[in-house]
Amino acid sequence: RQGHLLLLVGREMGVALENARLYREAIEKAAREEFLTEVTRLLNSSGRGERALPAVLESLLDHTSASDAVLVSIP
Repeated sequence: RQGHLLLLVGREMGVALENARLYREAIEKAAREEFLTEVTRLLNSSGRGERALPAVLESLLDHTSASDAVLVSIP
């Protein structure tokens, strides 16, 4: 009887851990999509063109663990 109870508790813990993992993944995906939306907005701002690139780089730095970013322009 105790073994059965332990098995049930173990299964429930496994389900809870999987749900937590899926929730974390959903939050991370939403954050990525929000970031990409912001970058797209910056790039599509009327009249900004290449002037938007520094703002995009700053946004990249804000959303990553990078300490520096470099923009290389290739003609």
